[in-house]
Amino acid sequence: MSDLPDQRVLKILVSQNRWLVRLRWVACAMVLTGGVLLWRLGGTGFPAVLGAVMVVWNSAILGWIRLAGGRDARSWSALATVQVFADLLFLALLTAWTGGASSPFLFAYFFHMAVAAILQPREWAYGACAWGVAVTAVTCAVGGVLPVGAVAWVGACAWGAALVVTVAVSEHLVRGLRRRELAAGRRLAHVRALAREVERHRNSMVQAEKLAAMGRLATGVAHEITNPLASMDAVVQLMQRRAGPARVEDLSALRGQIQRILGIVRQLTAFAHPGHGRMEHVLLNDVVRASVEMVKLSGRGKGDRVRLELSDAVGTVRTNPEALGQVLTNLLVNALDATERVETPEVVVVSSRRGDACVVEVRDNGHGIVAEDLPKVFEPFFTTKPVGKGTGLGLSISARLVQEMGATLEADSRAGEGAAFRIRIPLASGPDGAIRGPGTPLAG
Repeated sequence: MSDLPDQRVLKILVSQNRWLVRLRWVACAMVLTGGVLLWRLGGTGFPAVLGAVMVVWNSAILGWIRLAGGRDARSWSALATVQVFADLLFLALLTAWTGGASSPFLFAYFFHMAVAAILQPREWAYGACAWGVAVTAVTCAVGGVLPVGAVAWVGACAWGAALVVTVAVSEHLVRGLRRRELAAGRRLAHVRALAREVERHRNSMVQAEKLAAMGRLATGVAHEITNPLASMDAVVQLMQRRAGPARVEDLSALRGQIQRILGIVRQLTAFAHPGHGRMEHVLLNDVVRASVEMVKLSGRGKGDRVRLELSDAVGTVRTNPEALGQVLTNLLVNALDATERVETPEVVVVSSRRGDACVVEVRDNGHGIVAEDLPKVFEPFFTTKPVGKGTGLGLSISARLVQEMGATLEADSRAGEGAAFRIRIPLASGPDGAIRGPGTPLAG
């Protein structure tokens, strides 16, 4: 028992001690009932007294268990030992009273030997066996029912040897079970450690993916900010050449360029910090347009490479707009990567309303995904891009973000025929439970 973890040992010992108490109530009832009947029929009152003593003893053990709350495994193991040794004493008294070597209670000793082997270490189990034999011999000698004749003594010796064998076999089986349980516990601990390590590496890869995405955006953002800065510099130089106070139109031009820079920075910040768990009521088409603009900041998606087909029937959805924007941005980047070597590349973003849900679909006419890879596209670290082009975490992260928003993400593709990724988001409902369409205000 000591080979197992402490909490596991404690749980087993508590359960088995209580099981012994419940089993002893049955034995108490049988001995007390039989003793009372025998005494009423004119026989000896010894069994009735013994039954009463067993009831008092069991009640004391039960009281100890109920008050034992914070006891440790050593205390529970000692209680099990006391119970086994006391039960053997009661059994020896019954054996002596019912004929000694011919008593039917001799078979009950085998059960107690098995219990001792289960509950106690090896030395205590054999000690219980020796105690059972010794106390039975003493009570039989006092009662004058020792074996008579060579055959009877051979039988008594065989009975004692059988008790030893019972302890040995039971202890061997229990030890083997404990070894297997301990090995299983070690394997489980190892698996959990590996899972924690994998989670740690996954988090590191997620952060690396975000940093890589931010790096790809940095060049485009720098270019986008350079233009308004150059315009602001030109306006400031013009104001320096002029005498007198600044004109209103010059200040308006400066303010306009500053707002443009602030807008770019806000978009970049929203992409870097999607704000998990913050749900809002937003117009879906506005989120789609903002995501396309984010892709354009990176210098991609210029010209007609990204085409919008947004339906006016698309209404308000309750979602995390920053997280949804990150998902759409990732899908758009993947679609643009897939169409890099296509003669006439085309990426289409379609929004539509289907029943009580809004659907955003990102389609491309790129190389597509082979059938055997399609079920694996949302698995972590799986990618169809060349080595160095992707970590295989983009779609996995996107699927997790979509799930957290209460939406679904599906993929559809055939090799050489492009790919389509669909996000299905439930329409937002107002306080009255009514579905809100485009332009419908929401309370609060």
